[in-house]
Amino acid sequence: MTTDASTPRDWLDGYLARLDDTAVRAQQASTEMAAVTGTARSRDGAVTVTVEPSGALLDVVFSPVAASITRERLAEQLLGTAAEARRAAAAKAVDAAERLWGADSATMTLLRASLTGPAQ
Repeated sequence: MTTDASTPRDWLDGYLARLDDTAVRAQQASTEMAAVTGTARSRDGAVTVTVEPSGALLDVVFSPVAASITRERLAEQLLGTAAEARRAAAAKAVDAAERLWGADSATMTLLRASLTGPAQ
């Protein structure tokens, strides 16, 4: 008989509960991250871009204003607007992940670095 309140079975039950919790949080993170997007619009409204946190384009819309500017300027606006949309999506992804993993966790350090770059 042990005087310690913790038995091997208690330890195993606690370990299994932590594994279950991690699996649930991983599924939540996956679901939330899959839904995160960022959308930005150029100042003149010529371009609207929607992207994933990684920057992958999901949608590009050119307004009638786009027809009145040069292709070079339109390309610049597309790239700049896509970068702005990516920053917005990355910020949303970090916010969603912080709710699940905690702002100071090792997971968040890695995620922040991959989405927003190294800490300055």
